Order: sequence, then C-alpha cells, then structure tokens
Amino acid sequence: MRYETIKSILLTVLVITSIVLTWNLWTYQPDYEVANPNNLFREVTISDKKEASSLIKPSKIFFHQNDAHYGTFNGVEMNRIVDEMKKWTFYDFRNITSSVTRSELLDIQHSNGKVQILFPDEVPITLYKGALKFEETKIPSVTFNEIVINLSNIQKESVVYFISNEPNSYKVYECNIRANYLTNFQNTFAQEAPAKYISYFPHDINDHQTIYLPKTRIDLTMLRYYMTEIDVNKFKNALFSDPSDVRKSQLANLEEFTDGSSLMRVNKLTNYFSYINPAEESNLTDSPHELIQKSIDFINGHAGWTDQYHYFSLNSDTSMVSFLLYKNGLPVFNDEGMSEITEYWGKDEIYKYMRPNFTLDVSLPWALKVTLPSGYEVLDYLKNNPDIKPKLLQDFTIGYKLSRDPQNPQTVVLEPSWYYMDSGSWIRLSINNAGGTSGGLE
Repeated sequence: MRYETIKSILLTVLVITSIVLTWNLWTYQPDYEVANPNNLFREVTISDKKEASSLIKPSKIFFHQNDAHYGTFNGVEMNRIVDEMKKWTFYDFRNITSSVTRSELLDIQHSNGKVQILFPDEVPITLYKGALKFEETKIPSVTFNEIVINLSNIQKESVVYFISNEPNSYKVYECNIRANYLTNFQNTFAQEAPAKYISYFPHDINDHQTIYLPKTRIDLTMLRYYMTEIDVNKFKNALFSDPSDVRKSQLANLEEFTDGSSLMRVNKLTNYFSYINPAEESNLTDSPHELIQKSIDFINGHAGWTDQYHYFSLNSDTSMVSFLLYKNGLPVFNDEGMSEITEYWGKDEIYKYMRPNFTLDVSLPWALKVTLPSGYEVLDYLKNNPDIKPKLLQDFTIGYKLSRDPQNPQTVVLEPSWYYMDSGSWIRLSINNAGGTSGGLE
C-alpha cells in the first residue's frame, strides 16, 4: 500500500473520531440527582401561622340601651358577635367627619340604641377586610379603633360607623348594611344584654372621651399554666441568615448569639429574648396597613404564634407593632415582657424583635377565685391616692398579671387585676382582691 494512501486513511479515521467525540460532548447529560427545592431553602417552623383577621380582635363591646349600659370582655361572646358581623355586607363607605362635631360624635358613640365595639389600637380598614365583607373593591386607606352599630332606627338601610377617636383628633366613616341584618342582631344580642352581660356606668376622662366601668365587683378565677420552654436554637435558625456562622457565649443567666452583625440575647430567668439587627435601624415610616401586615408576615415566616396573641398596639413614628397574650378575652401583662411580642422595623428588614420563648399550652386545675373591686371603688381609690393624677389617666381595663409560681418555676400564675393607662403605658393598680382575706387596699 502506498504511503499516501495510508496517510489518507489515518486522516479520515482521525476526522471521524473527532466528530464522534464532539458529538458526545454536545449531547452528554450527566446523571445528576434532581435537586429538591425544599432542600435548598430551609423553613423553620416553631408553632402556628395565622391570618390578620384572627389576630385583630375587639377588646370590649358595650350595648347602650334604655339609659343603661351593658358590656362584655369575654372572648367567646366577642367572637360570637364578630362572627355575626361577618355575615353582613357593608356598602357605600364614606367620610362624614366634616359634618360631625365632638358633641355629635359622643351621641353617635354612647346614646341609646348604639353598640360600641372597641379595639386596643388603630386598625387599618384595608387589613380588616378579611374579617368583614365590603361591597366596594376599593376602600380608602383609613384606620379605626371602634365600630358603632346603630340599632336606634332600623329601616330598609341601616348605618354602621367606623371611628378613629384620639385625644386630639377624630375621624368618622359611615356605611350602610341591610336592615334585616340588624334585626337579627337586635334579637340575638341586644335583647339578651341586660341579663347576660355586666352592667357598666359612664366616666368622663375628659370633655370628649367617655369610658365605662363595671357597677359591681367582678368575680374571676386565677389561672395557672405549665410553661413549656421553646428551644432558642429554633429562633436562632429562623432569624440568622447563616446559623452555622453564629457564635454563642454565656454569662450567668444570659445567652448571646451573634454572627458579627446581628445579636440575639436570651434571658434564661424570664424566658425572654431580644434580637437586634443594627444595620436596619431607620426612621422610615410605612403606612399602618404595611407595618402591621409585614409584622404578621414576619412571625408567620417562622410560624411563631406560640400562644393566643392579639394585635395590641401600633406606633407608626417608631415603626413599632406589638402583639399581646390574651386569655379568656383579657390582656395578660408582665413588666419583664413575658407576655408580649414587639417588633421594630428598619427600611427593608426587621430591626428589633423581642418576645418570650415559651408557651402556656398546659392549663393546670385551680379553683381559687378573685373578686375585683367595682369601678366605683377603683375611682375612689385613685382620687385618694396622691401619687396618681386621675385627669391624666387615659383608660382602664381588667387583665391578668403574669408571674412565676415561687414554688415551681415551670409554672406561671395569671392573677386578675385592674390596670390603668398613663402616658400610653398600662400600669397595675395596687388594689387587693375585694373579696380576699386581707380585703381593701394594699
């Protein structure tokens, strides 16, 4: 075979081999395992997720009828009333503030035939649409802290008011519902109010604000719960972007977790922790709707509703939202933060997050009764206390004081107590149980 022929054959073989290798490179598909998206993003779940409508609840409801006043703070009863309102359709929402004077507002709120539903702080109506049904698809971005139902003149179309009532300003919004809704409400709730609910009397805080206090002493039961501690590592994994980069240090009863930027400090005595992200400190203020919604979404992000928390307060100036523990419809207070979830927001992310890391999921039997003083006794006490200026008081409520059982640190006690609001803070009145062994005042 001639030399040139051999060269041609070898060249042909090399070209064919090159083509085959190139084709294999182009068409090669490695046998990699398909990635599971659930393994790419780790979701930390601590307890439950909740909708805004289940977190925004009334604090008190009053029926004003026949020159008398009846009210309830019972959680079951307030849920019954709100559930009835969920059946209604609200329409023709309008702002009537310019046509309502302060004296006319008092008449709207407190005159015969009115039902007053109070909330602990301002509620964006666009956020509360999940609880109530509005005919209009677009509703103005307004807030309210009370709803007033007018039962005094039930006609074909009847009126409901959404009111924002602050010490120095007020807004009044009016809308309509069909009269048959109010007829059912009148027959189901208003008629039974004198026999079923507590009798209250009015007390003027100032020239344009009236609150209601119980005429008689209130009997309540002290509550006791076994406290189940939640592993703080769950919160660490939820709050830090890279938990593996977090360093832990311990000093006495404090634990600290940091990644060099953010810091989580845990108090093991109170089972309370604070998380701060200094890079997010900002004076940016969102709308109330945006602020509350992203606060709810943030806790839902790690399913952090470990107990019966309700929306409690809002401060748009400091971008703060708080949720308070409630039991039997009553707020639970603790001076060390053991009953409250508080969030401060920065420009894009959470700036400060403070909350307990336990849950009261096991109720312990206890039959100890507490008799709280009447509203008249409370006012008399305040008038005779030189350390308290009644004219500066903003509101009153009955709530529970949460404290650890000294005999068993894993048990907490909820003691019924009177509280008053002074300069935006709730303070416990140091009044002994009216029906207790010591009686009277401390």
